[in-house]
Amino acid sequence: MDTEQIAGLIAKPYRHLPEFGYDFPTGLLLAWLACGRVTQLAFDLETDRGADDWTFWWLRGGRKNFPGISDELDREILQKLHVQHLTPKPRAERLQLTPLLSLIHRHRDDLRDLFDVDTATGCDQMWYWWLSFGVQEYFGSPPWLIAAQVKALHRLDASFFRKTGLVRPTAMVMVAWNNNPANRQRIDIETASGSSILWQSFLASEAKTFRLPNRGLPHISDTISQTQSDFSDPLKGLIPPNLAILRLSRPDLRAAFEYSERGISDLVFWWLTHGRGEFADLRPQIDQALLRSLHLDFLPAAGSGAARRLTPLLGIIHGHRPDLHSTFDVATPDGITGMWRWWLEYGERETFGTHTQKPAQMPSQANIHGGFAAAPARSWVDNDRPSIAPASPPTRAGKSGVCLVGHAKGEFGLGEDVRLLRAALDQANVANFVVKAPWHITARESIDEPALDAADAGFDSDVIFYAMPPFDTVMLLNKIGSRAFSARRKIGFWQWELERFPAPANLAMALVDEIWCHSEHAATAFRQATDKPVIKVPLPVSVPDTGIASRAAFGLPEQAFVVFTSFDGASAIARKNPLAAILAFQRAFPADGSVDARLIVKAMNTDNDSLWRECLRKAAADERIVIIDTVLDRDAYYRLLRACDAVISLHRAEGFGRLMAEAMAFGIPVIASGYSGNLDFMTEENSWLIDGDLIPVLPGDYAFHQGQRWLEPDVEKAARALRECATDDGKCRQRVALGITDIASKYSLKTCGEAYAKLLDMDSMEVRLTARRQCASV
Repeated sequence: MDTEQIAGLIAKPYRHLPEFGYDFPTGLLLAWLACGRVTQLAFDLETDRGADDWTFWWLRGGRKNFPGISDELDREILQKLHVQHLTPKPRAERLQLTPLLSLIHRHRDDLRDLFDVDTATGCDQMWYWWLSFGVQEYFGSPPWLIAAQVKALHRLDASFFRKTGLVRPTAMVMVAWNNNPANRQRIDIETASGSSILWQSFLASEAKTFRLPNRGLPHISDTISQTQSDFSDPLKGLIPPNLAILRLSRPDLRAAFEYSERGISDLVFWWLTHGRGEFADLRPQIDQALLRSLHLDFLPAAGSGAARRLTPLLGIIHGHRPDLHSTFDVATPDGITGMWRWWLEYGERETFGTHTQKPAQMPSQANIHGGFAAAPARSWVDNDRPSIAPASPPTRAGKSGVCLVGHAKGEFGLGEDVRLLRAALDQANVANFVVKAPWHITARESIDEPALDAADAGFDSDVIFYAMPPFDTVMLLNKIGSRAFSARRKIGFWQWELERFPAPANLAMALVDEIWCHSEHAATAFRQATDKPVIKVPLPVSVPDTGIASRAAFGLPEQAFVVFTSFDGASAIARKNPLAAILAFQRAFPADGSVDARLIVKAMNTDNDSLWRECLRKAAADERIVIIDTVLDRDAYYRLLRACDAVISLHRAEGFGRLMAEAMAFGIPVIASGYSGNLDFMTEENSWLIDGDLIPVLPGDYAFHQGQRWLEPDVEKAARALRECATDDGKCRQRVALGITDIASKYSLKTCGEAYAKLLDMDSMEVRLTARRQCASV
């Protein structure tokens, strides 16, 4: 997906919000997908109110967290909710609120208290706040937006000006006048004196407050060419409106130049000799307007045969320059020709610093004569400007080999995914390098794994793996932008836990070309959601050769039967279901029973979850249950795991099940739910599988719960399996031995590396065929 396609994805409407009358852009859904379960549960985007609240969340500051898409998404929001609703207003009319201003108003208690937008006055006040403060507060006053607002709301009707000579105040000028406490007097805007007062006030004050370009001069709506013959008092209709507004805003100019043909001629010459230097920032637009209205529009007539004459601009210059006036008698053809020759050879460059358009019917140089040489080549203003070369684009670190993006230093399962992917590719001699995902995660990040910072990465590899969940892949777009998806082959190295992949999250699939997942459970969900290749590949399982922790350090008797369960609350406690493990343990080993048993519940990121509080209550009443709610370093974690006699995981759904696979690799018996990703490596022969009933996922359990099911494992069956594991040594040894063999043969670094290398050598057609064969074999 290239930059243009990603921009199109961000702008695409996700759904219409009829309650509020605007389209909710897909870019806002991308941000929501990347924000995690807690945020997703707090904002229900399938309701108009939830989606509207999320839009305001973005405006209020959420946008700052997603620099990769914020510019595109801000522009889309501004275009669709604001700019497209700015009806051009060449007259001083009352303004209606755009959907964007209405959205901000309904979410801001302070603005609702201040402005009653059901009234025209309240709307005006809301607009004044927006132009003065709001646009800067929410968007930083981007120039393109200011220009769009000027074009619609600060729009001068030039045709009216040409007919009447009156510079009528624009809608924006009226908003400023009506809302400025200093403006108490009543003004007739249809008079020259009234409009002069409004323009003078606006250009001196609100033009700066509103951060308007060109010193607050308006957009000119009418560009129809006029010729001198259209007007009885010619120059009144030809002066550029913005030059007329400058005159109105300056008392000294109004006093010096009356609004008569002679006064306007003097004003134009003042601009050419003094104003261009004083108002250098306005020079391009007023120069262009002068050239067009007083010169270029007259060229065909000026150069046509016997009717050859000076344009109004040349007439003004000739009339105000004694040297030219004495040299060229423009009452004669020779004088006109001489004046033209002076202009073409010297005058236009002296005046504007460049050549303008040559008259279409000018005679050849050989036929031009006159005393043009006597006119001095005098420069009125220094037009030399230094040329500045554009800055070279910043260079980024590029590296050869396959790029792996993930949480390389994170002390959690997703960190292991990218680290072991790297190790497996190393085993297969596939050159690779790792890029660290550029955002803070809840897990500790202290693993010593070499990785580039995303800000320094070029993302210019031929192949990129996104070794992270689909939603994190969306987050990468949100943080980095389209350059993180520039590879020829983009592979989602993804896990998924639930029965179905939710439709809103299909956006993640648009970012990759193919999906490599690690269980048939995940593959089925992905295949139902996309026609892109979905290939099941083994996920490396490689456990370190550590020692065994001292049980005494955790208050555990050496002879006790110790059961271990572990979970990360960031992955949803309802899904991990630790309470079922506690209940199964207590039923398997009553406190007054014959087996001396202990349960270790290793947890992290539990927050203040109600399910976790119930687990704590159970543990508080049973001293045999040891809670470790902290982050252990990698070595300490594995030493603790190896000190245990069994592992139990009564999860409701798993994408793969690393805890179970690692326990089997260590030779620890495993009791686990007979459902989802762990069924790829767990069987009735190498472990204990616990069945149960498929039940609906409830609201609050998990984001995207709608239409989802997961397993409610049978706690009583799990208790029987724990008792059998503790008492039937022969069966236990048999299953453990098979488990060790199965994990070693299917999930070793060598086996996985070879599988990855083989797939990487395939072209796109071979990849699709492989995916189809896998799907057909299920």
